[in-house]
Order: sequence, then C-alpha cells, then structure tokens
Amino acid sequence: PGRKALRRAGRTKNGKIDISAAAEAAAAQRGEATQMARPEEIYAALAAMAPTALAESWDNVGLLVDTGADVTSVLVTLDITEEVAAEAELAGCQLIVSHHPDIYGGLKSLNRRDVAFRLVKKNISAVCMHTNLDAAQGGVNDVLAALFDVRDAQPFAEGCGRVGGVDVAHVAVDV
Repeated sequence: PGRKALRRAGRTKNGKIDISAAAEAAAAQRGEATQMARPEEIYAALAAMAPTALAESWDNVGLLVDTGADVTSVLVTLDITEEVAAEAELAGCQLIVSHHPDIYGGLKSLNRRDVAFRLVKKNISAVCMHTNLDAAQGGVNDVLAALFDVRDAQPFAEGCGRVGGVDVAHVAVDV
C-alpha cells in the first residue's frame, strides 16, 4: 500500500486514529509480520488529520524526537516538561504526543538538562501537533467551539481560531 493507504488505514469512520490499523498497513508495506507501530507511522496518521501545512510558519510541529522504538504505550500532554518525561518513563511509554513543541527555534546544542536529551536517553519519541491541530477540521478550535455550541463557526487568524454566534442562555459546558 502507498502513503495514502497508510493514512486511510490509520483513521476510523469517526475520525479517530486507529494506531493498530496504521501499524499493520505499514508493516505490510515493509514486508514484516509485526503489528507494532513506529513513531513515524503514528505521526503519519496524526498528520493526515492535522497536516503540517496548517501550522504557522514560526511553529515547530511534527516528529521532533524519533528514537525509532516500537510504540506500545503513548502519553498525551499539553507540554513536555521534566515531570512529563519522568511520567512517560515510569509508565513505560515509548512516545509522547504533545500539543506544544518540546523544541522551539534552531537547536544550537543539546545537553543533559534538556528535556529532548532525556527523551532520547530513555528511548522516548515525541510528536508535537500545535497550530496545525488548532487549525485542523475537527481540531482543538472546533472542539472548543462545539463545547460552547457556537453556531456557524468560521475560521479566522489563518484557521487558528473560530468565531460564530452563541445563545448565552443555553450554553452549558460538560466537564
């Protein structure tokens, strides 16, 4: 199967990511029997939902740390901090999927105090989906707009926001 087939295999009808299907399709493409997902395969499935082309030019999204380890456990977070990296290690996760990037700007050096260094040392990959996930159809801003029952939500700020009408008397947010 080609790259499009891998992307289709990684999505369910309700738009959720089916990691096992993406891994199985990628393994078949490699001629392997394994069904373990690799970081790049999980990233490809996520990028199909929120393409990097939607990211702001200043943003750093994608597979930012790739150890190549098979993924059996994932930690999802807003930011990758020392505490998050430690939790991923304790939980036996091979991948962290974060909204905010763990690497901003041009990386000039890497030392033991950097979170990215710890991730590599502990064999943990990192995918960051920031402004591309904000702007994506069904992404962060669509979810937030739906929480407030925004009518006729329209994108603004190059897709990184939604604006529309609400009936304040009927806004109920389930938390």
